Amino acid sequence: MEESANTQLRDKTIAHEIYLQRMYGGTTKDIMKLLKEVEKDLVAKLRVMDMNSEWSIARIDAQLQSVRAIMSEGYSLIGKELTQQMKDAAEYEQEWQIKAIDDSTPIVLDMVAVAPVTLFAAIESKPLQGKLIKEWIDKLDQDSYTRIQDAVRIGLVEGQSYSDVVKRITGTKALQYTDGINSLNARQTQALVSTAMSHATNVASEEFYKANDDLIKGWQFLATLDFKTTTLCKSYDGQKFDLGKGPYPPVHVRCRSSTVPVLKSWKEMGMKDPPPGTRSSLDGQISETINYDEWLRKQSHEKQDEALGKGKAEIFRSGVKLERFVENGKELTLEQLKKIEK
Repeated sequence: MEESANTQLRDKTIAHEIYLQRMYGGTTKDIMKLLKEVEKDLVAKLRVMDMNSEWSIARIDAQLQSVRAIMSEGYSLIGKELTQQMKDAAEYEQEWQIKAIDDSTPIVLDMVAVAPVTLFAAIESKPLQGKLIKEWIDKLDQDSYTRIQDAVRIGLVEGQSYSDVVKRITGTKALQYTDGINSLNARQTQALVSTAMSHATNVASEEFYKANDDLIKGWQFLATLDFKTTTLCKSYDGQKFDLGKGPYPPVHVRCRSSTVPVLKSWKEMGMKDPPPGTRSSLDGQISETINYDEWLRKQSHEKQDEALGKGKAEIFRSGVKLERFVENGKELTLEQLKKIEK
């Protein structure tokens, strides 16, 4: 039996998402190389600075202005590189969407491509977890500097040697430098990069769907079927939403979820007589591919416990749907879920 266009699109999107995650990883590597250069310049500057515990906080801060300048310049470069990679990813995502629909439908549909400048205007103006992309980059810069400033202030006031203060920033060789402030700054930068790239591709998809609302009537949430997926994404998986509505990914930091367009049926497109043999190709129905709830129910109790936690897994096994685990975009606590079960 021939699969519908919507089912084909979902299957293509699942495979596409794997490649997108690899692309996000490549972008993260590029950004981390830039950050490493910033850290090198920062540490070199700190090592030659002459400060002692007798100085006032104001004098320490004045000396740290050169460090501030290094970080501001570095994060500005990081912001520019991330912005360019987001633009490239958004354009590519729209090209992929057009090709995927073309390859999934039995006739050529007259699709509208959104201008790249319009795509990126939407990406820049739509908040990501409550902040615009530029605000996230500025916050990353400020938070990173504040940690270093606080480490120097506290260390000197407490009488630590300056080399110990620098070590607190760089981390120790014994722990492969994972225990320093620079390591924390790096982890936060990585999280922002992967989330921002997901934001770029998903907003690009959303704008493309809306520009083609004569062909596309909605979208379907697609979560990754593995044990790293959050309860929030698990609960949304497979749900259908109208254009411009719903919990559009990324719904949290490092979110790996994506979307699938729901094409209209022949009738909804105004085509009364579809070509012979293609009657079921455009039926307007969302994909019937297994969703996260169904997938998880096929796993062992041990795997369900791993994915949800033992208490919530027991409630899940009692028959409560994953979509009930979330209310108003927030994951319910175990106690709240127990009340639902009663």
